[in-house]
Amino acid sequence: LDLVPNNDISTEEKIEKDIVTKLVQDKMGQLDTIYRKTLWYFYIDQFSLAEISSIMKVSIGTVKSRLFRAKARLKEMLMADASIVESVLPA
Repeated sequence: LDLVPNNDISTEEKIEKDIVTKLVQDKMGQLDTIYRKTLWYFYIDQFSLAEISSIMKVSIGTVKSRLFRAKARLKEMLMADASIVESVLPA
């Protein structure tokens, strides 16, 4: 049994993950609609760039730009929130 890896996460790790997930969702909700939808389609719905391009009626290049800008803005907002930085980065 010692050879079987224990993939269970501790209660503390689950709580931290849930907190971070909630904070990321909250910050995503603060993004402009075009950026929020682009992130959602790509990461949650797992649509391809071509599918997102078709849905949003923009070029694939525009989808890529929006993803880049959305991720940069989301990261900026998350880094500005000290509680997230403390919970994600080890002391």
